[in-house]
Amino acid sequence: MAVAPPSSYLGLETPPNKLRWEIMLLIRHGQSEFNAAFTLTRVDPGIPDPEITAAARAQALAAAQDLAGRGVSRLVASPYSRSLQTAASIAEVLRLPIEIDPRVRERAAFHCDIGTPPGQLARRFPDIDFSSLEDPWWHDHLAL
Repeated sequence: MAVAPPSSYLGLETPPNKLRWEIMLLIRHGQSEFNAAFTLTRVDPGIPDPEITAAARAQALAAAQDLAGRGVSRLVASPYSRSLQTAASIAEVLRLPIEIDPRVRERAAFHCDIGTPPGQLARRFPDIDFSSLEDPWWHDHLAL
């Protein structure tokens, strides 16, 4: 997310000349079903592209409320369901479209790092454009 903050944001002064500050905020997805299970057992629960939990929905709403009024002008998300669900909560509050970038993704170590094909994502998230995604867009070398 790119932010053009007021001069007092983060204690920075307004940049000289006609430059402007751009700040990128990185927000991790909320707690996923995978995270909830893995935290308890430390064993991969075998959940590909997990959904977020009720706690995560509350986390996303809190993040959105914190970002409201801060000049956020762009929202970029990973195509993982957990990221899309988190971003959707933020996008609704900030009234921003969600842009997809498959480079924003996990490092491919667990079942949760297996994504969902673009066609299925488009049916689940009809307001988001997945037309630029390859199939598979995630790391396809997982040997789990």
